Amino acid sequence: MVLARLATPAAGGPLLDAAGEHLTGITQVSTVSIGTDLHVVAVAGGKVFHTVRNAAGSWTPFGDVAGAVGPIGTVTSVATASAGGQLQLVAVTGGKAFHTIRATTGTWTVWGDVAGAAGATGAISSVAMAGAGGDAHLVIATDNGTRQYHTIRYANGTWAPFGDLKDYLGTLTAKSLAAGAVDGELQLAVTTTDNRIVHTLRHTDRTWGTAAQVTAQGITGTLGSISLAGTL
Repeated sequence: MVLARLATPAAGGPLLDAAGEHLTGITQVSTVSIGTDLHVVAVAGGKVFHTVRNAAGSWTPFGDVAGAVGPIGTVTSVATASAGGQLQLVAVTGGKAFHTIRATTGTWTVWGDVAGAAGATGAISSVAMAGAGGDAHLVIATDNGTRQYHTIRYANGTWAPFGDLKDYLGTLTAKSLAAGAVDGELQLAVTTTDNRIVHTLRHTDRTWGTAAQVTAQGITGTLGSISLAGTL
C-alpha cells in the first residue's frame, strides 16, 4: 500500500506520492485538520511518519517522527487530535501508549508514557483521540478489546486518571475505536466483535449519554475499522 500515490492516467505507473516519497507497508493512517492544514500520520514498517497538506494543496515530505522525538520500538497503531492548535499524537508499541505534541513551530516534545500519567491498564489493542478546545480526549481498548477506558490530557499538561467505560458502553469487545469532538462534546463509536457499531457521547458537563447501536444500512459483511470526524 502506498499513501496518496499518484499515477499517470495513460500508463497507470507510479510517479511520486504527494508527500515526496513512497511509503510501503502501511498498516494505519490517522488524519486531523488544524486550521487550514491537514496533518497525516502513517504507520509504515512499524515506524511513524508525518506530513502536512497546506491550504494551497502542497505537501511537506514525510518525516520519521522518531527522528524528532526518539525511538519507542515497533509501533502498531496511532491516533491524532488537534488541541489548542497543536497536533497531539499517541502511538502504541508493545501494548503501551506514548504521547507527543507537535507545536505550531514544528518542534516535537519527547515521548511521554501515558500509563505513567493516567494509570496502568492492560495491553492496548485500539486507540482513538479527539481534541476539544485545549484538551485532548484519549480512548483505548485493552485486554484484547474486552475493556475500554477514557482519559483527558488537559491544556495545562496534566492528565485525568483512566476511567472505565463499562458503565457507559456496556459489556462488549471492541475491534476498533473512533472519536470526534462536536460542539465541545466527545463523540465515541466502537465496532465490536459481534459485528455491531455502538455510539455514545460525553457531554461538556462530564456526563455520558446512553450507548446506542448504530444501524449500518447498506453495509454487508464483517465490520472492521471505523473512523469519525466532528464538525459544527
